[in-house]
Amino acid sequence: MSLAFHGFDYQDGAALYSWDGSSDRPSEYDNSSSEDENSDVLSEISESELQMHWRFVPSTRKSKRTGKVGKILIIDGYKYWRRPTSNKQRIRYICATQGCKATAYTDVAHVQPNAPVDCDEIDEILDQQSVQVHDHSPPDVSDGWNRVLAHRIKQVISENPFHSASVVYDEAVKIVPTELYCQVGGLARFGPLIYRERAAHMPPNPESAAEVDFPDELQDFAKEPFVLINEMVANERIVVLATNSAMHQFVEAKTWIIDGTFNAASGIFDQLLVFHKPGTPVNTPLVFAFLEGRSAATYEKLMFLLHNKCLKICQKKPQVQTAKYITTYVSSTTARVSCAVWISYN
Repeated sequence: MSLAFHGFDYQDGAALYSWDGSSDRPSEYDNSSSEDENSDVLSEISESELQMHWRFVPSTRKSKRTGKVGKILIIDGYKYWRRPTSNKQRIRYICATQGCKATAYTDVAHVQPNAPVDCDEIDEILDQQSVQVHDHSPPDVSDGWNRVLAHRIKQVISENPFHSASVVYDEAVKIVPTELYCQVGGLARFGPLIYRERAAHMPPNPESAAEVDFPDELQDFAKEPFVLINEMVANERIVVLATNSAMHQFVEAKTWIIDGTFNAASGIFDQLLVFHKPGTPVNTPLVFAFLEGRSAATYEKLMFLLHNKCLKICQKKPQVQTAKYITTYVSSTTARVSCAVWISYN
């Protein structure tokens, strides 16, 4: 099972591990507009993911009104015509591909006094949140570098399929000369390719706990492996997620607070049991155990495996005593919630 597909939502605190122009198109100076500006729908891509490359280039067409050559806005390879406007603070652009309704807006940063808003002397800044999703691929205006970048993205993913989309793109784009960055597509364009390629390298989703299998190379943000235990014990799958550094804190703690939650187990497991180290103002989650059952026998199997890992990693085996064990039922969901305070004697 890959955590890129099966993330868990720990409800009582932050998770310790997080688990990337058509020629018959009207001129940019045409006075007609085919869509209502109030109907614009923003792109669903988040601002942090929308790392766009955009620039202005001279247009090959002249304004019917002034006879001057205008300019075209290019965003990640997509061409946009400017729409006429009387707004001196914000300018609307439409996709140059016939039939596409994607739009984008720029904010006017500087304009000469008494100058018309469509003059070449104004400075514009793209409002990246206003850029909408297109229903087609952009024309390649990168002189072939988009194809080179796409090939490099596939290579990077084959080497590190579990890296995030942004990390993959940042590594792959290094192949493009710096001065040509503005000509290639950004993460918004190559995101679908990255997700498709990563999915091809991911293991299939398991249908039962017996099919769960974690790749050995899974690491957290600090580059520490975190799949501590993934074993079948007496026909029960037990999966424990914890780093070696977390295990050292686990062994040194005098008291553990254990909290069981059942909604976060994704249906494959019965519960997620979390071991916390008490602290102020909040407790620190250290060990995450996915269990198929909630019986005393299941907990005994888990503690046996944890003891062995403590000996192997920390050369210590804590002596454990249960101080309190509370079981309650939530009437609306009939889900049992267990909380125990266990004391370890080192």
